[in-house]
Amino acid sequence: EHISIVDPELPVPEVLLSRNGLAIEQIQAENGTKHSVRILTYLPGIPPMDDPADHALLRPMGACLARLVLDLRGFFHPIASYELLWDLKHTSKLRQYLPHISDANHHELVSYFLDRFDRNVLPLIPKLRAQIVHNDLVPDNILVAENDPGRIVGIIDFGDMTHTLLINDLATTIAPMLCGQADPVGAAAEIIAGYHEMIPLEAAELNILYDLIAARMTMLNVIAFWRVTIHPYNREYITGGVEKMWTTLEAWRAQDPADVT
Repeated sequence: EHISIVDPELPVPEVLLSRNGLAIEQIQAENGTKHSVRILTYLPGIPPMDDPADHALLRPMGACLARLVLDLRGFFHPIASYELLWDLKHTSKLRQYLPHISDANHHELVSYFLDRFDRNVLPLIPKLRAQIVHNDLVPDNILVAENDPGRIVGIIDFGDMTHTLLINDLATTIAPMLCGQADPVGAAAEIIAGYHEMIPLEAAELNILYDLIAARMTMLNVIAFWRVTIHPYNREYITGGVEKMWTTLEAWRAQDPADVT
């Protein structure tokens, strides 16, 4: 509702009100089970192609994220500060899930980047720009034009919204888009450029971006392995992109952080 007021042209689903004027209705199924139900409008477009060699989406993704951040500047919700494990400011809490990483090399890799986060990022969290953000603007949560893979025509899945650092939101978008990239730093730079044109990054934000991108990659894999212990029947789906992410994280470690900042 907020976005429809401040930026009605931004392609996001619209919440349809019930006959009672409610955004969420409570209904009871035939078996007596109660459900909370809401209806959203359908957005045209197709999922983007999973092709790391196609860079058409990189800069538009950064620009789209920046536009969404600007639209959400004046938005507030009383539960926006709830603790969400997917929020990068809680990266240090991933240590409790390290026992689920059985591979010694992967365990060491995760520990390395968690140590970097604690040393380089954690002390700066209270000092940097923060607001409510989407927190999951990744290729899985956008739609593109069928005849133009670089044109974003839909933004979906606002379920991970939270109040966090702006730079966390950007790192969250960048991390999965580096999978399979021959030049991950170059790909990251394209996304950053699209964002920076609309929201200039501060020096302190740029200085920790390398570690935040690594933290998001680490988070994706650590949480995946933890979730497998809870939902073993769904292992194939949960760990679908894990191997690519390990490879990307190892390649990221080989980069000079100064090249990213």
